[in-house]
Amino acid sequence: QESAKRALFRARIERFTLEWNLPPSGSFLDFGASRGVMLDCVAELLPGWDLSAIELSPSARARLAERGYRAVRSLRELPAAGPFDWVNIDNVLEHLPNPLGTLVELRSRLSPGGFIYIEVPNESFLPARYRINDLIRGFPKLPTAEGHINLFTPRTLRRLFDAAGLRCERFWLESVSGPHRLKGALGADETPQIARVFRLLRATRLDVALRAAYFLCARIQTA
Repeated sequence: QESAKRALFRARIERFTLEWNLPPSGSFLDFGASRGVMLDCVAELLPGWDLSAIELSPSARARLAERGYRAVRSLRELPAAGPFDWVNIDNVLEHLPNPLGTLVELRSRLSPGGFIYIEVPNESFLPARYRINDLIRGFPKLPTAEGHINLFTPRTLRRLFDAAGLRCERFWLESVSGPHRLKGALGADETPQIARVFRLLRATRLDVALRAAYFLCARIQTA
């Protein structure tokens, strides 16, 4: 999974650098840094950037600190850091008890022109989509992943941004069939049955067209 994450994150940083004209230096905050794979990729591809991390797990924070990263438990423990040019919240917002309060607090930590990259699972058409996924997998699973306490659709995610006083500059959906997505984000392998479905999705982009693609992605800034 870690090698797939690295490939996924490197491609994302390269795309953002090109599309959004990221400067050679800046300040980056990884909110929910886990094992630090995204931090490693930013350090490699954007070496002039200052890096910070928020991570709830004490053991993960300790490992990040051992590798030289500034890692703390909460935003309030980063008084000297920021303002941030890029805040990364990748498949974390669905786990937070207070996503609105978190975004309001982060809004005050953004630099002029700074942005937050948000990615969450898309829970549109939840009952039907998860039953279809059961057919593809060949076995049933719970309706959503363990630990997901906020379930977002495009509409509810946009409403959250508005409530936090943040402007959604760009909003898009990404398919789980994309390169390195299944292994990198979900830790799953492509079975022959899944591979056949993915070939169809890559050729038709049907899940994106139907607004049922697995990931909701957004770039947001202060309003």
